[in-house]
Amino acid sequence: MEDQDLQRPGDPGPETPPGLAPLCALRFSVADITDVEALAPGRRVTLQIIPGSEIDGARIRGHLLPGGTFTQTGRADNVVEVEGRFVIETDDNHHIAARSIGLISLPPRFAAQLARGKPYDPTELYARGAILFEAAEGSPYAWMNRGLYLVRTEWRGPHAYSTVWRVQ
Repeated sequence: MEDQDLQRPGDPGPETPPGLAPLCALRFSVADITDVEALAPGRRVTLQIIPGSEIDGARIRGHLLPGGTFTQTGRADNVVEVEGRFVIETDDNHHIAARSIGLISLPPRFAAQLARGKPYDPTELYARGAILFEAAEGSPYAWMNRGLYLVRTEWRGPHAYSTVWRVQ
């Protein structure tokens, strides 16, 4: 199959990466990780999202409902695989389910700093992921069902801050 066979009319072509459009900022806290060994290779830890987590953007505002989790699995190469599941309740009372996957490159010195809530240089820590949303088809947020969203996260004290973009 030729490359041009894969192109849609008006598509700029495979050499042009898709653009990103800002969606929102997400601030959340999870249950403490005080045991650095919890993320040792092969260990799996599930963390509860603490109430009070917020989402804020031009097209969506709200908070995360109780019961959301992030499951982290440590790998031998100091990378942590992250899977998240949570529900957003928007300010206008709609519910949106979210599933996320991601990777955190976690050198041992950063693991100890994060576990103690100490500051670190975010340029030295790779934390990226992707999210899929599921909103009711009749809701004002149904458009979120038809996109892939990329995430960059950093930690400041007890909170994680994620910036979320929609892939164009």
